[in-house]
Amino acid sequence: MRLAQLENIQEDAVENDQVIASLRKEVRELNNHFSFTAYSSYRQNNSTKNSIGAPGSLGGVIPSQGGVEVSYRPAVIGLRDRRTFTVFSRLLWSMEPDSFKVDSETFQASVGVSYKPFKAQNFYLSAEKLFKVGKNAQNNWLIRGLYGWTDGFDLNFGQHYWNYTTVFGDVGYFVQSPDILSFYGEARQGLSYNLGNRLVLTPHAVIDGRIQTKDKSNVSYLEAGGGLSLKYFFNQTRYQAPRSYVELLFQYKSGIVNIDSGVNATGILRY
Repeated sequence: MRLAQLENIQEDAVENDQVIASLRKEVRELNNHFSFTAYSSYRQNNSTKNSIGAPGSLGGVIPSQGGVEVSYRPAVIGLRDRRTFTVFSRLLWSMEPDSFKVDSETFQASVGVSYKPFKAQNFYLSAEKLFKVGKNAQNNWLIRGLYGWTDGFDLNFGQHYWNYTTVFGDVGYFVQSPDILSFYGEARQGLSYNLGNRLVLTPHAVIDGRIQTKDKSNVSYLEAGGGLSLKYFFNQTRYQAPRSYVELLFQYKSGIVNIDSGVNATGILRY
């Protein structure tokens, strides 16, 4: 009898922890007006066909190996029944071949707005003005549609391990180059392990690719492989779940179409 009572108490405690964790995530969502994201990636056998390193609004339909983005979600209109409106600015770049040195001729800046029209789906529409900074960048307008679906990306307090799935798709239309339509997609499947409610280790399989019409720069490709992600979560309070993380991502990808195989190492900061 005492053993059964103890098991019930433990189950209730786990359930209460999960409820509290869910409420803290809600508080985080309500208070998240400003965000900053930065990433830098290095790939063995580097070429102009560079994946973005992680699903998200950076990179995507514009090939890049590094970038920073600052976004602001205004009060009232910024969040209405899980529908969001965001103003953002970003700067993207690539590295010189087989080097950690930034290629200044690839600097691409932009400023734009993003809107999430559906309550239950992570689908975003955005419009941004591209500003040519480097010699190989462009002045243009970019209209984008982004969709992301995740299961187990966040930290799950009290759980030892859980499923990890991410699917990300990004379609871009370059207004002043109407014959250019670009698509980037990535999917991962793995298992996440909780290391002390701060660190999450995630071995996973990955497939990603890019297709672009009028591909004069030869940036279209398809590749697949496996990897390991290590995320450290921080910037939390008593009432708010961690809103920031640092991720180290290591992947080996085998070229399937139009790209060489190689090791990819990426560092990501989300604040």
